[in-house]
Amino acid sequence: MIENKLPTDNLYKSIAIFGLVMLITSFIIPGIYNNKTRNDIEYFYQNYEKLGIEKSELVNINSELTNEYYVENKLLTVFLFFGGILTMVFGFVFWYFKTQKYLDIILKEKALNTKRRE
Repeated sequence: MIENKLPTDNLYKSIAIFGLVMLITSFIIPGIYNNKTRNDIEYFYQNYEKLGIEKSELVNINSELTNEYYVENKLLTVFLFFGGILTMVFGFVFWYFKTQKYLDIILKEKALNTKRRE
């Protein structure tokens, strides 16, 4: 059985990890869209006669696909990048100040109490 290794014991930690995933995805998506656009353009260049498209129209199709790719990709990438940064920072800051800070104090007190007993 596969165990869950993600630190999801705290809501803020989960939010921070989600923001990190968004940030990483913002770097992966442009490559995916670029490959899709390149494949679409190659398809039109290879099959323009079958599709009934004149060779002169291929330039227009190429620029339309490139512009469509650029608009869709740019908007999604910007949203994921800045949304990921904000979500990640929010999660880590709240995790530290609302949870981890107090857990460190408790751990320090336990360590001091153990030292005193010895």
